[in-house]
Amino acid sequence: RPAIQAAIEVIRAAAGASPKNAWLLGELARCHLLKAEHARREGVDPALALEQARAAVREAAEPSGAMSPSLREPSARIEREAIRAARRRGDLQEERFEVAFGALRPLLSKPGGDSEPAQLAAELHAERAAWRRQRGRSPEEDLRDGLARADEALSKNPQNAKALLARERLLLERARAAPSSVR
Repeated sequence: RPAIQAAIEVIRAAAGASPKNAWLLGELARCHLLKAEHARREGVDPALALEQARAAVREAAEPSGAMSPSLREPSARIEREAIRAARRRGDLQEERFEVAFGALRPLLSKPGGDSEPAQLAAELHAERAAWRRQRGRSPEEDLRDGLARADEALSKNPQNAKALLARERLLLERARAAPSSVR
């Protein structure tokens, strides 16, 4: 975490306590996201770091409030981390997923060679499939859509390890959701 704090300090030294440059704010959001990920993995509540990351993204958004394509993926990653933290606390709500997918949808509808939006969508579908299965709800739609997104990501970049991991998580969730007579 000292390296993350050092990166934040470099940004602030270059742009002041409240940067206005959208690119620097995007980098600041990524730093706060890393802090949140580390906090969650250490069993510490990442709420403050997540709110700081969201604030940086909001500040970097256009004056109209519209989010640029370069901020959509970090915003979806922030919400994915918030989903993981809420799931760990046991207070995850369905709306969290819609916020994450909402940030990601415009990137998914654009053609291109970037595999990360589809990979991130596959990860989100895997999270929601597990959450739904644990609540006795059908994860089938998320399993189907998530596997399609993982395959899309892997068709663009067969070396995308996170897409491979999301695909395997989705297959594991499919097996867990299958009736015991089928296993």
